[in-house]
Amino acid sequence: EYLCLYWLLCKKSALILILLIASIFGFVLSTILFLKKTTNTKATLLLGSFYFILSIYAFHAYLLDGGYLDQFTWFFLWPLLLFHLIFVPIYYYFQVILTDTLTWHNAQLLLFVPFILGVIDVVVVYALPSHVLTGILQEAILTPENRLNAQYWLLSLNEHLLIRHIWQLGVLIFLLPKILRFIKKRKDDTLKQVLDKWLLVFWIGLVSMAILAILYALEKMIADTGFHSWIVIGQHGGIITLCLYIVLFLIGVIPLYFPSILNGYPQPRISISEVNVDNQEGKNLKFGLDEDEVITKLSHLLV
Repeated sequence: EYLCLYWLLCKKSALILILLIASIFGFVLSTILFLKKTTNTKATLLLGSFYFILSIYAFHAYLLDGGYLDQFTWFFLWPLLLFHLIFVPIYYYFQVILTDTLTWHNAQLLLFVPFILGVIDVVVVYALPSHVLTGILQEAILTPENRLNAQYWLLSLNEHLLIRHIWQLGVLIFLLPKILRFIKKRKDDTLKQVLDKWLLVFWIGLVSMAILAILYALEKMIADTGFHSWIVIGQHGGIITLCLYIVLFLIGVIPLYFPSILNGYPQPRISISEVNVDNQEGKNLKFGLDEDEVITKLSHLLV
């Protein structure tokens, strides 16, 4: 019995340590990305924003699972809003990398549905008498393994977690065809080959994170009903929890294996000569324009 208890404590300590390391790596990487001058500033800043949120995400889980929340009571509830934005910079990062542009469409408002739900619940909880928030906080401190049961106004914390990562998974699935089309282009470019590998590995890591987080939320829901199956591994750090924390750690260190992507990758611009070679109709300009004269003048304008 004592050996089993000792093993559980060691296992829990290892999980908590993984979270702390992931948080530190994420914070260092986001700082580097924010300060680094690159050829694609927008993409770098968006990637830095994701890693900043990821570092806060991991550190918040570290405080809760490690039992340190009583020392950081101010770091409670409001981070929910930040976490609901974790997949937003992911979407726009891929958009900038794949198209070299940052555009807005009204349909992209769907990205902010979890954030809006979070705003409503956070505002309502803060607006209620102080004992409501105090009760939720004390419950999270005393029984951190049951913190996801906390009921806000619209949704419980577990439902917020579930919706957030369902949205993340949906965004990544939506991006997959665009990523695959992008990978098929310019295969002879060495830097592009590195970028292709990075995008695939990054996408796989993010999908794994979303799936494991969804399973984690479902695991807690099943455990609350008293039903136990093969997916419910245990409340003291099961396989799903362990895999989720490892994936968070790997996402934080993956860029170390792709240092060149930190410099950005601008889309190649088509030169005048390439246009004339690829476009057969361009060889014989219409409307009486002299081709050589037009090319010469355009070349002077581009210098």
